Amino acid sequence: DNRTTAITAGTPLSVNLNLAPVFASFAAAGFVHDFRADVGVTGSPVTAVADQIGALTFTGTGGADAPTAVTDGDGKAALRFAAASSQKLLLTSLLVDPTADFTICVVASKTNTSAGHLLACSHHGTLAELSIRYSNPSDAEFLVSDAFANLAEVGNHAWAQNTKVFIALMRKRGVLYSSVGGSNWSKDTIAAGAFTTTGTNTSTIGAGWA
Repeated sequence: DNRTTAITAGTPLSVNLNLAPVFASFAAAGFVHDFRADVGVTGSPVTAVADQIGALTFTGTGGADAPTAVTDGDGKAALRFAAASSQKLLLTSLLVDPTADFTICVVASKTNTSAGHLLACSHHGTLAELSIRYSNPSDAEFLVSDAFANLAEVGNHAWAQNTKVFIALMRKRGVLYSSVGGSNWSKDTIAAGAFTTTGTNTSTIGAGWA
């Protein structure tokens, strides 16, 4: 959060550190990608979700392993994934570079108490993965190396079933952070380890390790 203002010599300047910034769009807040359920969605079962800022597209088969476009209990557009059918959307690249600073924000609700994936950025040919997962009754975020060594693990925030939450996952200056539903940040210093970003990579919404 970088807030700046001009300073004029000889003129008092007051700063309110409790005032939250207001942004007109995700792009204005610095995000470079935006995937939404209310715009850019093709079909139900879903065959594509288009990026509203950048030029990426998550794709689905449109078959039994693709999510459906629905309206949730709040009257908002949503994408519904059935874990039992391994439903997912795929991007044939890394959504973020797990070896550099990034911020990912997700709004999600879990309808069951089983463990599952929300998002996975993985390298094919190794076991490297950055993931947002859930279980009962909490979340978990992992950064795993090529050799499947756990480089960082955060999460364990309370997350009730059938409750819509805002999830933030961030890497900043060698530390992995996560917050769920406005909770305090959990954090873990990232250990040394290789995460290959060249070659074949996949980012997955829904069932992981695609």
